[in-house]
Amino acid sequence: DRLHGSNTTYQKQQLQTNMAARMLGDLYWFVQVVEAGSFSGAADRTGVAKSSLSRRIAQLERALNVQLLNRNPRLFAMTTIGEQIYRHALDMINAMEAALLCALETNNTASGLIRLAAPSSLSEWMLNTMASFQRSHPRVQFALTLEDGSLDLPAQRLDLALSLDEVPSDSSTLVAR
Repeated sequence: DRLHGSNTTYQKQQLQTNMAARMLGDLYWFVQVVEAGSFSGAADRTGVAKSSLSRRIAQLERALNVQLLNRNPRLFAMTTIGEQIYRHALDMINAMEAALLCALETNNTASGLIRLAAPSSLSEWMLNTMASFQRSHPRVQFALTLEDGSLDLPAQRLDLALSLDEVPSDSSTLVAR
């Protein structure tokens, strides 16, 4: 019986999650209708059928147990609670758009950690080069190891190693120039 109770709790959580996701979508359509000033205008702007938009807003009103819009042939206006919910929905849509923009910027911007190794005699040049690169690509970070002896390259998981030694010939995993 405990297992059944746990399963019921899981099902309730899933139902709540599905309802929340559906409600977020309905809030989006509510904002579209309000900003267009009518269901017809929103249908024209979004390409979604007027009947579908009307059904989604009615569904949202039932889920929230409030009337969001006063609608009749001569009047289309938000109720007081509709205005409040509209402002909150607008904030959520703006936050969603900011999250999408952040993701797009990340996809188009160099970022991450580059692991480097170099002999100490090149340290000043390396630091200047890394600083210059980072000014152009602020989301890139560096981990620099200064090493004058031979390096165990595979063990250090380096992205780039500068060396004044001979090119190692015993590794098929290295690209040497």
